[in-house]
Amino acid sequence: MNETLTGREFQNKYMLWALIALELFMSFSFLGYIHIDPISITFVYIPVLAAGCLMGPKESTLVGAIFGLASMWKASAFYVGAGDMIFSPIQSGRPLESILLSVGSRALFGLISGLLYQLARRGRHPLVNMLNNWAQEHGGEMAGFFIILDIDHFKEINDQLGHPAGDRVLREAAEKLRSVFGGRGILGRLGGDEFVALIQGPMTREDMERQMERLKEEMNAIRLSKGTVTCSVGVIPVEGGAAIDELYRRADRLLYEAKQKGKDQFVLSGRKDIC
Repeated sequence: MNETLTGREFQNKYMLWALIALELFMSFSFLGYIHIDPISITFVYIPVLAAGCLMGPKESTLVGAIFGLASMWKASAFYVGAGDMIFSPIQSGRPLESILLSVGSRALFGLISGLLYQLARRGRHPLVNMLNNWAQEHGGEMAGFFIILDIDHFKEINDQLGHPAGDRVLREAAEKLRSVFGGRGILGRLGGDEFVALIQGPMTREDMERQMERLKEEMNAIRLSKGTVTCSVGVIPVEGGAAIDELYRRADRLLYEAKQKGKDQFVLSGRKDIC
């Protein structure tokens, strides 16, 4: 668990430094501004927004404050126009007001951006929040597998056989998933034809492969007027301390790989098997 947290901390540290460097580069180069008389368009807020979206309110506030300091420094140059002098504590003659306007307003923008994104993340699908809460409760003891499953050709099922048939497939797919993994974690449907499962407990890779073969048989038992139902699945092992967002991204990449390789299969942590 400590190694995972340490790696994440290093990643966030380098990302923050990269955003600060980008902020300074854009602030002191022509790439940060476009002047089309009589207006100026600035892109210097982009690193601030990126820090709020990717990291959090503390980091976006810091990047916003650096943006303000850079603006204050530029406004103190001898060649600036009268309109920009208000951002300079030297040129304006009102140092406190200039600092608040230049640094305070940009830092406040960063704080608000970070808080709004944080609220948006908390307002995600309730299943995601449930998975996060469940993972936090189990903490470093959590071990098992994280699964993302998509029903193959679901749009064609809806279009060709009708929405009642599609709804039946979804209900039966949920039942099959529950019959294979029920009682071992959290199962749910995120939306459309996408299902997720967070399975806890001692389980080897071979155990999971057998369970996936069983899931294949259960899914194939769902009959359609033209054939049977198949699925594409991404499966990854879970270690203690893993964040749900990271698990989802990794499993989703494996799901995409299964689809790219022809669907009707699962990819388990880099190894492809038929599903």
